[in-house]
Amino acid sequence: MLHTATLILRRDLDYYRQVKSLPGCQYDAFKGTFSYYGLRDKGIIIYTGYKKADYSKSDTGYYYTSNVYMFINFERLLDQSDRIRTFNDKDLEAFAVEFDRLMDSIGLPTLEYWDAHRIDYCVNVKLIGTDSGHVADYVRLFKHGRIRHYLRRVYKDKQQKQYDGSCYLVPKSNDKQKSKTGCYIVNIYDKQDECSKKKQSEDVIKQAEDILRIEIQCFKPKLKTLKIKNNYNDMAAYRFLDNDIAKDLLLDEVSFMVGKGDFVLKRHGIKQIEASTYSQPVKQSLIAIYDTATRDSNFGLDKAKANEKHFRDRMDRFDKLGISPIGISDNGKLNTKLTSPYRLLKDALEQDEYRPSLDDKDISRMSNDEVREMLDMRRAEENPFD
Repeated sequence: MLHTATLILRRDLDYYRQVKSLPGCQYDAFKGTFSYYGLRDKGIIIYTGYKKADYSKSDTGYYYTSNVYMFINFERLLDQSDRIRTFNDKDLEAFAVEFDRLMDSIGLPTLEYWDAHRIDYCVNVKLIGTDSGHVADYVRLFKHGRIRHYLRRVYKDKQQKQYDGSCYLVPKSNDKQKSKTGCYIVNIYDKQDECSKKKQSEDVIKQAEDILRIEIQCFKPKLKTLKIKNNYNDMAAYRFLDNDIAKDLLLDEVSFMVGKGDFVLKRHGIKQIEASTYSQPVKQSLIAIYDTATRDSNFGLDKAKANEKHFRDRMDRFDKLGISPIGISDNGKLNTKLTSPYRLLKDALEQDEYRPSLDDKDISRMSNDEVREMLDMRRAEENPFD
């Protein structure tokens, strides 16, 4: 349920110098960073803080932060053979053991001292049965979904044509540290298409067949919100490696974008609305929203011409009817209904929850609560930043 992340060590010149001294460490003069790729096969790249422009701090106009960052692929750390599988917090203990071993080998602190700077939560939704072969159709229908006011679409040309194979929503602000407007990215995409474009092996491309990847990339403002919501004492990265956080984020975003019902042909959806027990004014309102959402690449309060409370009520009514507010065009190539992505997501999350953990004889099989309690104690006992 987790993919990749950026972790950070708080400012400490000793660790900054340690990264610079690692064998093979590379310097990027443009960015002003030192990068270490010695653990890349384990899904880890370590780099120092960026060069920043600020004449108030330096006569040259630049100063260097002493932060140390890490880009990490959680699952790659444990299993280098599977390029599709995502990390599950069932493997938190195995992850902590291997992470600590690698950090010790290069003279950097263990897991409890790394803070979360960005975390990517995701799940692979495998399409089966009548939904098989329709990943591209799901992506296309998601592009018609609602967008939160602090997110925007990314277009590949001036005609505002979106990229193929992905529904990609980014913060309106370029500053990822801004609250709300810089909080997170939504990426819903065809995993096989991505693997093919990245020229992965034939086996990997075959493994990614019929996989719809749903991903939310949380930046610092969103992580701070999660910290408050979950009553965390700090931003320690291990606190955020939690399946429950992934479930809540992913289900909430999919529900907001496309509702909880099935994608059905527009004419069938209208028939279901007309056959409902709703009053005539409500039916007319639902049909107007349905027509707009099916035709346009976005719908919301501005398109529905309704206040927020009224609009939420209409979305709830679509859910009760079991259909998404986004219909399948009657004039398109697709002539069959598609199972609710919300329901498919719930099923995928449940299957991921019950999948077996990695078999590793070197770990003691502590519960996640016990692992986090141990890390809490270690973090409190010996803080290298004091």
